[in-house]
Amino acid sequence: MKSYLQSAKQVAAFGVAQGRGDALAIYDKAVIKRPDAPDPETPVIPLDQVSKLLGVCDRSTLHGARDRAIMRLLLDIGPRVGAVAAMKLEDVDLDNQLVWIELKRAKGKHKALPFGDEEAVDLERYLRRRRLSPFEHLPWLWLGLRGRFTASGIAQMLTSRAEQAGLGPPHPSPHVSSHVRPLLEAERGEG
Repeated sequence: MKSYLQSAKQVAAFGVAQGRGDALAIYDKAVIKRPDAPDPETPVIPLDQVSKLLGVCDRSTLHGARDRAIMRLLLDIGPRVGAVAAMKLEDVDLDNQLVWIELKRAKGKHKALPFGDEEAVDLERYLRRRRLSPFEHLPWLWLGLRGRFTASGIAQMLTSRAEQAGLGPPHPSPHVSSHVRPLLEAERGEG
């Protein structure tokens, strides 16, 4: 719609340039109006549901440890799902509790994001389990049944884990994590 309105304005400006002074006046009188779109509502996951979601992950298995570590990172630091899926082993610094996330608009550039103690425990647990995977030689941090675990895999995992936790539709989107983060900070007394 935006490009249509820009085109209409250019046509009106062309009409004015061609001696049709009324063309721009017609446009300015709002013959073409931009529709009012309601602000989208972003669902917030209540803390009890976050606990249920984390609770269904069996930390003694590779996939359970992976899923819990991914959810913890999404909730704690709020990165893009694609950036989490693109992480490599070298992007994790457990000693300094930092992960390096690739910036969306600056390919090849990374930003260091700190994570908390609970996330460090979950990441370390996942890395121990990862060593037993037949794909442990791959550079990607997150491994699935057939190798690299993708952003699509993360979205599917969240839906599956939400169903296991008994959370009804709509299931948590990977992109609502930034709306849960303030709740977690408030609960910890950080906010």
